[in-house]
Amino acid sequence: MPTPEDYVRWVHENTRNWGTWQPYETMDLGDIGYFTKAKIFETTDFNAEGLLGKRPRPGAKHEITDCIIGKHRKFDISGYGQGGIASVGSSLTVSIGKEKGCLLYIAHGYTQKLRKVEALLSRMRDAVLAKDWRLDYVLVGKRLVVRDGFAVLFNKGDASLSFTAKAPLAVNQSVEAALKAGVGFQGSSGEVDFYTLSGESTPTFGCAWRVRRDLRDALFGGKASRADVHDLVFGAGGSPSINKEEILSHAPDWLFEKHYMFDALP
Repeated sequence: MPTPEDYVRWVHENTRNWGTWQPYETMDLGDIGYFTKAKIFETTDFNAEGLLGKRPRPGAKHEITDCIIGKHRKFDISGYGQGGIASVGSSLTVSIGKEKGCLLYIAHGYTQKLRKVEALLSRMRDAVLAKDWRLDYVLVGKRLVVRDGFAVLFNKGDASLSFTAKAPLAVNQSVEAALKAGVGFQGSSGEVDFYTLSGESTPTFGCAWRVRRDLRDALFGGKASRADVHDLVFGAGGSPSINKEEILSHAPDWLFEKHYMFDALP
């Protein structure tokens, strides 16, 4: 089956955001965590409210409906009746094919970002200098919440999904059109992992602020990649080659980055 690392990579390649493992789990704006060596994001008990002393202010919600994320479009649908019509209640089989991949369907959801992150970045910088912020910590600044939808991970092989039509469907309609018309998931065959998304499910997140990777060694005072993660704080590896005064001479966002590639994890 596709691994958590496969899912995180796929999400990043398709959306430039990061995947939450497992896709149905929830995540709040201002959550703080870190990426493990397996590319899984683990949250901590530390969060933006603890940094600011109050809950951070979220921006407006941007509603999303009937959206499919995924490059795989080579699906075959079978189960249509006479005249190439699937009546309400009839069973349809979607053959995924022989490729490994993922599919994320959002019937109803929204994206939302933190507002005015400058104050947070300033507090994060203070925490770095006070050795209260690990150099691999990440702050979640944006999230996708899916109130109704699903995620599918499928491996190479003859995988398929079974759905019940909730509205009449014509044979020439695409999978996207079928999903928009309404289908109910029944089951799967082959190497498929199916995740129902509802409530506050947060399958992806973004604007993931972290200390710049190119500054880690200088801040740590040694080879940061060789350190135990629990010791990965400012000056723990020796004498930092960037001192406190130089750090404070820059704007807070100089110390952090939010755009980085999958291969730059953790």
